[in-house]
Amino acid sequence: MRRTCKKAMALLIASQLCIMFAFSSCSTSNDASSFDTSSSKPVVKVSMYNNSSYPQWRTYIEKQCPDVYIEWDNNFNNTAKVIYQAEHNDMPDIVAIRRFESDSSIKLDKYLADLSDLDITDTFKPKYLTPYRYNGKQYWLPEPGAVDSIIASEDLFNQYKIDMPVDLDSFISACKELRSHGITPFNADFAMPWTATTILEGFGCPEFYSSLDGRNWISSFISGKATSVNANGTAATAAVIRRLKDNGIITPDLLNSNVTDVENALANGTLAMTRKSSDAQYDTNKLHKYTALPFFGKTASDSCLFTYPVFCLGMSKEAAQDSSKSSAVKEVLNAMLSADSQKILNQNTEGLISYCKDVDLPVSSSLDQIKPLIEQNRYTIRFLNSNTFSASTAALAALINDDADDKEYISILNRELFKSPADTLVATSSISAGNSLDSDMVSPSASVICTILKNQTKSDISVIDSDEATAPIYAAKYYTSDISAIVAPSAVYTASLTGTQIKDLLQACVVYSTTFLNGCIEPIIAYPALGGITVTMTKAGKITEIAESDGQALKGNSKYSIAVSGNIFNALTAEKNPLADSFAISSKNLQQYFTDGFVAADRLPKPSVYFKTN
Repeated sequence: MRRTCKKAMALLIASQLCIMFAFSSCSTSNDASSFDTSSSKPVVKVSMYNNSSYPQWRTYIEKQCPDVYIEWDNNFNNTAKVIYQAEHNDMPDIVAIRRFESDSSIKLDKYLADLSDLDITDTFKPKYLTPYRYNGKQYWLPEPGAVDSIIASEDLFNQYKIDMPVDLDSFISACKELRSHGITPFNADFAMPWTATTILEGFGCPEFYSSLDGRNWISSFISGKATSVNANGTAATAAVIRRLKDNGIITPDLLNSNVTDVENALANGTLAMTRKSSDAQYDTNKLHKYTALPFFGKTASDSCLFTYPVFCLGMSKEAAQDSSKSSAVKEVLNAMLSADSQKILNQNTEGLISYCKDVDLPVSSSLDQIKPLIEQNRYTIRFLNSNTFSASTAALAALINDDADDKEYISILNRELFKSPADTLVATSSISAGNSLDSDMVSPSASVICTILKNQTKSDISVIDSDEATAPIYAAKYYTSDISAIVAPSAVYTASLTGTQIKDLLQACVVYSTTFLNGCIEPIIAYPALGGITVTMTKAGKITEIAESDGQALKGNSKYSIAVSGNIFNALTAEKNPLADSFAISSKNLQQYFTDGFVAADRLPKPSVYFKTN
């Protein structure tokens, strides 16, 4: 289930920046020059949705723009972070977002350039630009789309001589037959927030979202005009989900399924079908054969594909109007959207769909059954606002767990999808702290968050993933929306561990920064950040000493209370680390603990150094 990258000088701790080293200079200063002082090249700051995605693509873009210095930043797939930085005069020149949220993007529009008149914009099929247009202006352009679909194990279907389903009736029939052979017919990583959205929008696609009424509602939703769901379309989707439940396909016991368990079941032949996205290979080990299936309608001709861009690109209005760099920014944007760059994005995937007129991307044989739908342009694009994932999760749970009727189901969606939390003043920060890792692998902002987490949980030690400090901290007033930009809303877990166990945990976390789950493009965690202790390690990442805040060495047999973030706990779980069993989930998440600590002290603690290398 995993592969661990063991390179010479595995972590290059003191001289490099782990996964970020190759891809980002990570400057967050709003005083940054428009030119690289070492080469006098114009600097184009690109905010990507993570640290490590598409390294071959990034290399290609840099080669296509030799006269430009590209500075790769990380927005953690969080539009709120980009808005927050823009409001503090730290707007990147180009923004790449994967989780494209209509309400968040509208807030960002005032900082973005209209791309309508660019030559590259004319290369797109007009209907696939509509989701990224607002008030007649084209603020975003989509890279190729992944197909998020049901995939089926050809091995099991062939073994039991079951025909691949082609419509909803044959899908249900196949599930019944698979169950008669002791095979779980369908399961997915329902514990992940996006899966419920895929299920609801995917199965809603044939019945509603592909209709004229559906398209009109989606248009109003994307533009921010919709204040409620379409009752008829939503009820039609609910009817399909109820049918799946009644036939034992999506059941209450499946809603807590995690990706590791699902992948293991699929690999060992006890699970026949799951949800996967085509932007990664279905089986990197090539041990099994899978077939991608559409989201089924009543008939085969009603079925369609559910897609979303691997990321969307926007350009800063300020950069577009800056005569010293506008041509460089447009050069980079054109390179990013060129046919050749799309082909590079398509590498090491099952196959992506280009939204452009004259770009055909090859797909693997696993997509043969849905290839006609691709050729006929029978696919829709995922639509989201900042509440969609949580709203879909709540609505799906109501249908599956509580047998919600249409009225209740629609009420939940309307309440959760269109809620607008009040943006209230939290407190004022007198400090500034960047979220880039320094040469000792220390993130100043992560150290601030760790200190607050330790204090609020009354723990001796705290550990978070440095990526959960999602933006720099500025010396400024902080509102609730700002907190959501700088701290991930991760779960928090607590335990009591010995000093020896804590050393083992920290050493494991260092290893997890170069550990990738099968099919994933990012390491399990970026790098651990610590509160309450200082750790000394070698340049190769071996921990040699752990000291408490008073300078005393951690005692191997003594017990210490420890709080860790969701990313750290998930890493332990994914790697089946026995220490995971020691932890219990807390009643508050990381954002809530941070907010409570900020409010209580009316200030933030100063950053601290928690790693030292020798």
